[in-house]
Amino acid sequence: MTGDPLSKAWIPYFGMRGKGRCCDVLNYKWRVVYSPFAFNKFTDPILFHCRSATQAEVHQSRFTLEAQNGRYIQGDFEALFNITQSLALNAWATGSWMRFTGEGKSELNVIASTVISNTGTPALHPGNEIINHATFTDSWYAGGLSLDLRF
Repeated sequence: MTGDPLSKAWIPYFGMRGKGRCCDVLNYKWRVVYSPFAFNKFTDPILFHCRSATQAEVHQSRFTLEAQNGRYIQGDFEALFNITQSLALNAWATGSWMRFTGEGKSELNVIASTVISNTGTPALHPGNEIINHATFTDSWYAGGLSLDLRF
């Protein structure tokens, strides 16, 4: 199975950021970006190769989603702990989440088939399917630590 998903999104957003200091040893900064309306066109073409000792099939499928109703949020946080005047510990976290909903369409084409049903036609027929309520969700999160040595 191979595929090459492609997503084009238009996300107008607004955001806030800030920074602060606490207890003379902790400096921090943060940022949040949010969009209550995001638009997306998602396409995922998939090629299936199914083989056995006596039969083989190749299917090509494509799923598309045009979403007019989406949400997006992204945030970052970073803290710097001063251990000594020349040594500090840095901790950070970042992440994002988005979800698009809309009408999806699934298209299937049988490119080649040796699998024959008892009627003499391929067991899987090409066609299209409309999905009234399709959802695409994507998220990622990361974090880390670093030790800062100042000369």
